[in-house]
Amino acid sequence: MERKLVTLVFALFAVETASYFGDFISVTTLKIILVIVSIICCLFLARKKDKRKTQSYHRILRNMIYVYLTLLLFRLVYDFYICDISLFAFGAATSLLFLYITTIFLPMIFFNRHSFNFPTQKLVWTIGLFLCIILAISLNDIMNGRVVANRNGQFAIENIDIIFSGYMGVCLFCAGMYLFYETGRWKKIVSCAFMILGFMTVALSGERGPFLCCGVCFALSLVLQYGFKFKSIILYTIVALAGLLLLNSFIINIDNYFYGTLGSNPLYKIITIFDSGGKSLEDESRLTIFVQGLQEFISSPLFGSHYLLSDNSYVHNIIIEAFMATGIFGGILFVFICFKTLAIGYKLAVRNHSYIFIFLCYVIFFMFGMFSRTQVMLAPFWLFMALIISSDNYEKSISSNSHIQKQGRIG
Repeated sequence: MERKLVTLVFALFAVETASYFGDFISVTTLKIILVIVSIICCLFLARKKDKRKTQSYHRILRNMIYVYLTLLLFRLVYDFYICDISLFAFGAATSLLFLYITTIFLPMIFFNRHSFNFPTQKLVWTIGLFLCIILAISLNDIMNGRVVANRNGQFAIENIDIIFSGYMGVCLFCAGMYLFYETGRWKKIVSCAFMILGFMTVALSGERGPFLCCGVCFALSLVLQYGFKFKSIILYTIVALAGLLLLNSFIINIDNYFYGTLGSNPLYKIITIFDSGGKSLEDESRLTIFVQGLQEFISSPLFGSHYLLSDNSYVHNIIIEAFMATGIFGGILFVFICFKTLAIGYKLAVRNHSYIFIFLCYVIFFMFGMFSRTQVMLAPFWLFMALIISSDNYEKSISSNSHIQKQGRIG
């Protein structure tokens, strides 16, 4: 069962990375193969009779998620199928709806109806090694000069979202941190390689979002591992100061290297992340997009107006997008679901450190969605949300059964 479970999670996670293999196989074909693999795994795993009782607050949260996903489905059908609006990442409305149902809606139903004891280490090794392959390909193209820097000084890789690569680098960095704490000596060497490759990808993405996300996840990992004790606070402070000094020197040197060899400044936005000398054009345009999204919501606050903005681009913020697409009720529902899952995931990771990686991945894709992606292109966000809820229900049911057995012995 563990192998099927890991294969299921990996297949759903890998759907969003299909573009990395565009030189070897059709992206659409690869996505369909991964979806078929995930469906087959679900069918095999569904045969397992789960007698664990669903916790009451899980049942309420699960129903909220179903309601929101249904509201979003109605909006997607109306906008993209009936009104024939197109989203650049999908060739047709049919493919958008197909991927939404098979990689977001159905997996959410499956994991909410079944509780599993996830083989976290196997899952982390699988995702980590996979990310090493796809990110090493990108870094190899950059280091060999096969990728040309765009007008912003950032590397533009054909058919690949460089921001997405940055967040994949954060995932690999978190996988390395998790394995460093949870594995033996020789495996710590591999975990360090994961962290180095992950951070290099974050840096070379040239984006502030992945860089900040990496810092947040690093801080969360330390807090979850060591808590808020006095000694721990001193450790955090020393690590943070040393890390900032090393990062400052490392990033500036790398940026100077690329400027000297390729004539580009891929890390300029990261170096100036705390620069108070004014906002960049991208910062201003992103703020303008957020304002446009809020105006779209205000124009029809009850039921929402559109999934996309008037120019058929997405708003780059999943919370504003939720209010735009589903109105005030759906927007409030989505905000509650996101932050409730965040709270559940944090408490789960505190109780059992084996779930730290799953929780950090949820944080990564939540931050990704807050500054870049759209909900239908963020399947890993929904996947790790489902894993947190399923895992927490498993842990609570085990704890509840143990308590009942102790009471029976006492009686």
